[in-house]
Amino acid sequence: MASPGPGQKYRAALSISYGAGLRASEVCNLKISDIDSDRMLIHVDQGKGGKDRKVMLSPGLLSLLQEYWKEARPEGWLFPGKPNINPISSRQLNRAFTSAKHMAGISKPATLHTSCRRRAFGTLRHSFATHLLEANTDVRVI
Repeated sequence: MASPGPGQKYRAALSISYGAGLRASEVCNLKISDIDSDRMLIHVDQGKGGKDRKVMLSPGLLSLLQEYWKEARPEGWLFPGKPNINPISSRQLNRAFTSAKHMAGISKPATLHTSCRRRAFGTLRHSFATHLLEANTDVRVI
């Protein structure tokens, strides 16, 4: 069996950023045990403000994560860095996002997530919330 390339890891990591509305640092710090496929939830440990929370896990995202896990077999961190005892860094994830954006031919400025509210371009995190609003999701759920 061929060893998994970094593309699959970053595809899964970027998909979880958008698909669950997570910040880059939250994606990087996910552990395998944070994925609760029985309850279809992701446990975010020590998110913004040091608070724990649970976010929804869609069936499509779960399927993608399962495919990634079957190939990569990460231990501990869901998205290990180098060395494997550390998680990937937010910088690595942002570089992967920028690379994917260019490969897709997207020239509009965009980031995974930024805390700066004055930026005039989109983020995956805000796109996630916008798409939920467009689907008439209760704002209290978002």
